[in-house]
Amino acid sequence: MPKASATMYEAALDQAWGMFADHLQGQRLGTFLVVSARPLHEAAQTACRNSARALGYGDDGAVVASLEAFGAPDSLDASGPVDSPDGSDRPDAQALDPRSLFVLVEGIDPLCLVCADRTSAEALSAGYRCPLALGERASLLGRPFVAFDDFESLMETDRGKQEAWALLRTLPKFGER
Repeated sequence: MPKASATMYEAALDQAWGMFADHLQGQRLGTFLVVSARPLHEAAQTACRNSARALGYGDDGAVVASLEAFGAPDSLDASGPVDSPDGSDRPDAQALDPRSLFVLVEGIDPLCLVCADRTSAEALSAGYRCPLALGERASLLGRPFVAFDDFESLMETDRGKQEAWALLRTLPKFGER
């Protein structure tokens, strides 16, 4: 028999983790959500966890979500989408569509939201049916939000790391709004 959730928020959180477990990494109660098109490299994940910690969201505050399932083979290569098992030209069937991403974000209900790349920002924009700007702080249904064009490439240079941190620190510290 499934466990009864104590609140409607916990029920939504349980449902999101149940539905999208292959697309999520981190602690179930994390409140700093980072979304990317593909699983972030370890250096970028570490930078996100460190940023969440520096902003007061705790050692386990960052949750990382990927449109592609963690551990799935790349669904895109230089020539475009790989044929799906059903023979269509759709990308890998495991990839989250904009509507699913919307459900994931609303179920997790983070205090802050970060898009690590243009593709995930475009998917989020489509899911929420609103334009999202890259490179500046905004609000998404009351949530502080920032989006990068390519967070991973910023992690390759000291200047890029400084640029990324400058944008991330525009997000509120835990407990501030």
